[in-house]
Amino acid sequence: NAFNRFLDAMEEFVQRENMFIKTASHELRTPIAILSGALDVIDKRQQLSAADKQTMRRIRQTVNHMQIEVNTLLALLRNEQPVKDSKISLSVLIQDAVEEIKNEMPMASERLNYVSSIYDQQIVLTNHSLMRMLLRNLLHNAIQHTQDEVRIQSGDCVIHVTDFGSGLPIDIHQRITN
Repeated sequence: NAFNRFLDAMEEFVQRENMFIKTASHELRTPIAILSGALDVIDKRQQLSAADKQTMRRIRQTVNHMQIEVNTLLALLRNEQPVKDSKISLSVLIQDAVEEIKNEMPMASERLNYVSSIYDQQIVLTNHSLMRMLLRNLLHNAIQHTQDEVRIQSGDCVIHVTDFGSGLPIDIHQRITN
């Protein structure tokens, strides 16, 4: 009886998970489609100034990134292995992430320092969307949690992100080292 109850509970869990994925898929994709359609309508009117056109390009780029990220996250929810779909240089990955952060956080962007290196042209095979999310989140967190410089640089098969803030408070540092 206990084993049957366990199996029933597992089946209910799988059904709820599948329903969640279907609902999330619809609820996340619908606003993206609406935004994309609205951008198309505004673009067709051709009544934008040069500055507005630049803003529209940034909005469209963000909507496109959002669509790719939603599709990637939904694939992960369905337990599908993300495809390593892109051969891309480390410098392009870093420059894209730095540019996004600078657009997103203009006041903090002067603290973000991309240092070129001999490894910049190194090509990696990766899922571009996941790598983009990872780098953007890593840089965003570094900028948010220090008031000093954040340096990003490629190395041999790695990307180094270093912040030059004051570090952890002494009591937290002691707890971690103990």
